[in-house]
Amino acid sequence: MRLKAGEWLVLGGSGLIAAFALLVGVMIYLRPPPVEYEYVETAAAQQGEAIYHREGCGSCHKIFGNGATYGPRLDGVGSRRTAEWLQAYLRDPRPDVGDKPYRVKMPSYKGLKPVELDALVAYLQALRTRSADGGRMAAPEKESRARLGLISLVLVVEAGADARPRNDGERNDTAQTEDEQRHFGRNG
Repeated sequence: MRLKAGEWLVLGGSGLIAAFALLVGVMIYLRPPPVEYEYVETAAAQQGEAIYHREGCGSCHKIFGNGATYGPRLDGVGSRRTAEWLQAYLRDPRPDVGDKPYRVKMPSYKGLKPVELDALVAYLQALRTRSADGGRMAAPEKESRARLGLISLVLVVEAGADARPRNDGERNDTAQTEDEQRHFGRNG
């Protein structure tokens, strides 16, 4: 079988593209891009991550390349903002905090229980900027085991309370739409 001139051109171009892709892959393997951000995991941060997902924060914010861009990226937010600032902002968000204006207004999370807000802030504090020397950063806060145990206990008990059936056999959380639950928390 004999190839025509145009077929050789396509075959040669495909070979060049494959060779270039291989070269780029080898270069990335030999010298990967620098890691700018890290997640300093704690028990409270894990619970906060669950709340972050439950509340649908990823539908507006991006972390480590996952999520949307309707709001600011949260990579490294734990290095830029204090826990107190994050607590106050989540209760009463205000515009013009990011480096550019966004189309969507951030909802208030003052409806979260204090222990849930603490856990969410712990998660945001765990999203750190990697230190300049490439070493790992210290955890944002040293938390006592008693406080972590209390957060865990309260979250587990509250989650169990929402799932208990009422006398008529329906679940307690069916009064709100999924969107309302995600943005305003369970039961108001």
